[in-house]
Amino acid sequence: MNHQLQLENKKYRNWVKAGLGLRYLKEGLEPFSDDIVRQQHVDILNSVKQTCNVTTVNCGNCNLKTLMPNHVRISSRNCPLGQANCNCLYPRGKIVCPNNVCGAIYDTIVTVHNSRPPAPFWKNTDVKKWCTDPWAVAKCFINAQGYAQKTSAAEIDCSGLLHVIINNKSLHSHIQCIISGNDEFCKTRQARNAIFHSVTMELEDSGVNDYIDDMIAILEDGKELHARPESVEAVKKLQEIKNDAFIITKETERDVIRAAHIAFDQKGKELEQKIATAIASIEMKSKEGTESREKAKAEFLETSRSAEKKLDNKTKVAIEKIQSCETSFLQKTKNSTDNLQNITEESIDQIKTAGEATIRKIRDAIRLPTIKEATSLKQTQEKKSGVRFESMPSMIRQQKHETNIYHREKIMPQQYGEDYERKKRGNNFYITILK
Repeated sequence: MNHQLQLENKKYRNWVKAGLGLRYLKEGLEPFSDDIVRQQHVDILNSVKQTCNVTTVNCGNCNLKTLMPNHVRISSRNCPLGQANCNCLYPRGKIVCPNNVCGAIYDTIVTVHNSRPPAPFWKNTDVKKWCTDPWAVAKCFINAQGYAQKTSAAEIDCSGLLHVIINNKSLHSHIQCIISGNDEFCKTRQARNAIFHSVTMELEDSGVNDYIDDMIAILEDGKELHARPESVEAVKKLQEIKNDAFIITKETERDVIRAAHIAFDQKGKELEQKIATAIASIEMKSKEGTESREKAKAEFLETSRSAEKKLDNKTKVAIEKIQSCETSFLQKTKNSTDNLQNITEESIDQIKTAGEATIRKIRDAIRLPTIKEATSLKQTQEKKSGVRFESMPSMIRQQKHETNIYHREKIMPQQYGEDYERKKRGNNFYITILK
């Protein structure tokens, strides 16, 4: 298509007007953004002085990859501030700021980030400049790459400035608009992507007018922006764009197309970065998983060796105890055997002695009296009974266990107890003592 005919295409002109409107919006936001970013930086440094009890906030030694935040992860392996990939989740290899300031600034950035969960874009910042460069902190709130080398609002495009204001809760106190996702700031940020990512580079009349009205509403915010001279000047330019008679110069067109190309390149880099980040995240998690497995394996082996060593020691002690018990048992058994043998020998002797004594008693009990003893017994009985035994056998006969003593007269039973039998033979009486 002929260039002149393209400029006469109304939809194309609308697209150029919308791109030009973003440029005017940036001009109105630059000084305001610089002022509120510097003010927030001063507030952060003062807060760090009080929180960390330091007189000066100065450090240029820390690195984001190795910085240990002031907060620590909770037991469930979640960041207490809610950040998904917070440094607190991976404390291994992290170092506390030697000046005791960078960890506190890190915590502040995460805390005031407006997204849920908070997601500061750390690739845009340099921790070494946090204490001296306000935009080194502010760029953490631009959720897109390409701003790492920017040092002021003048070097940052309209989209970047909108990111800073929308994603930084501390800056919301400088605007009257409530950031909700459907407000003028958020809608204009989305419009910027729709404008510069358009393949046809065309817009309807209603579309361009809506975009420009939202830009004007931002610059006329009732808190601070509406009274700033650069905002007032930018609003005038935006209102001129809405006029159908507005003249688009070749220079203006070239600037808009260049901005669109930059936006395309930036979008491509963002996609590449997302892919690279995803790959790095997978590799990191894989590495962590491997390290965890190796650590678990080493701990298991160490535990096994320790348990085996303890088991060996316990087994050795148990064997020693068993051997000691066995020795003690054998000794006690020997002692018991010796004692039993001694007791047995003594008992045998005692039994033998008692047996001999018993035998003597039995023999004495069943021994037949001699003639002398029988004569003495006869005389004793005659005295007690008053009866004279006229005859007495000259011998005492023993028939089995019977002892016969012949009497002429009656025999007194009490003389022999109950174990006797009395019989009469002829004119004589005799008794049989039952043993």
